[in-house]
Amino acid sequence: ANSTAGGPYNVAATATGLTTVNFSLTNTAGTAPDVTAQLIITQGAPAFSRATGRFSQTITMVNNGAALTSSAYVVDNLAAGFAVFSPSGFTSAATPAGSPYVEVGPIGAGGSVTFVVQFTRVGTPALTYTGRALGAGSR
Repeated sequence: ANSTAGGPYNVAATATGLTTVNFSLTNTAGTAPDVTAQLIITQGAPAFSRATGRFSQTITMVNNGAALTSSAYVVDNLAAGFAVFSPSGFTSAATPAGSPYVEVGPIGAGGSVTFVVQFTRVGTPALTYTGRALGAGSR
């Protein structure tokens, strides 16, 4: 299958005659590994903003393992009535499928990253979910 998603890639070329060259590009990254165990994930208390009508939660991930060239924070089992505001996407290759995620970027060995996840709410349920991290690969 041809893809332009994140690499790495294998590139193959075949030449036929003197004028035709066929290229194929295959993504070899595979499914993103769950790297939650190598990270310390700290979630701050959600804060509601009357100005935006959204909840914001500060998340910090500290990497206690090998460098990650790519990482994403996944929000699994989000309480009914809530949605992640402007997610980077939804998991399709990583189980469970359909969980919203936020791309965080690379995290070096011993490094950390702090970011904010925003949630919209319909009704008055409590904000609950299970957070996890995925490394490089298809989300």
